[in-house]
Amino acid sequence: MAILITGGHGFIGTNLVQKLINDNHEIVLLLREPYQNCNLPYILYNGDIDFLIKSFLKYNINGIIHLASYFVVNHSIADIDKIINANIMLGTRLAEAAIHSNCKWFINTSTFWQYFNNNSYSPVSLYAASKQALEDILKFYRDCYALKITSLELFDTYGPGDKRIKLFALLKKHSENRETLQMSPGEQKINLLHVNDVVNAYQILINMMESPCKISSNYSVFSNQSLSLKDIVTIYSMISGKIINVEWGGKSYRPREIMDPRPLHGLVPSWVQEVSLEQGIQTII
Repeated sequence: MAILITGGHGFIGTNLVQKLINDNHEIVLLLREPYQNCNLPYILYNGDIDFLIKSFLKYNINGIIHLASYFVVNHSIADIDKIINANIMLGTRLAEAAIHSNCKWFINTSTFWQYFNNNSYSPVSLYAASKQALEDILKFYRDCYALKITSLELFDTYGPGDKRIKLFALLKKHSENRETLQMSPGEQKINLLHVNDVVNAYQILINMMESPCKISSNYSVFSNQSLSLKDIVTIYSMISGKIINVEWGGKSYRPREIMDPRPLHGLVPSWVQEVSLEQGIQTII
């Protein structure tokens, strides 16, 4: 019995795939194009549901972990089709293929950006709206078919090997070239979780999915400490021993900036944070 993973070559996906392989899980990747040196079985996604069903049966797919998405902070007209196809159509096709191929479970990945000002639903962006749209579609599959489905709400993630242009990458770059980094006023709080803790949450959910226990439609994982952007920069500077020149207020806050992110859903059962921010920063410097 195999687990299908989308987004397996992304930051979280790479870490999750390696951990699951180490734990002797059989993994199949869903790819849009072949990757050089990919030593795992994979399915090339072409949008054809019948092909997905045949592939699921071929590889005996028992569960799906859906990490792939198209992310953009502020969309342009050119982004709309990419957002719809990657964030809504792909997940819907996977769910449809699952119910026709004896696949038992589906773990979706959602984002705190779906909940501006911690409202029950208020998307920060079109990206966030598309993530909610897929959740609503998956509720139909959850209610009407024998497919166990849950969505895991993620906050900001980080860790070694992260190639995304995120906060710590910017701090590292500007500390090395000694250029001034323009930032917002810096009062917004950020909830940062190390990738190892995120991977642990997925592992727990997999075990829950493969057991007879009852599954909620949504779970969260989040750090036990939300800190202001200013505080995080200070901590990074202290641990790395590098001076970072920041012009606070050099940029405006984003439209619909989330100033105090909080989980809307309950924690993954039995999950606990193991890597503190200070420990996590040590792993990336």
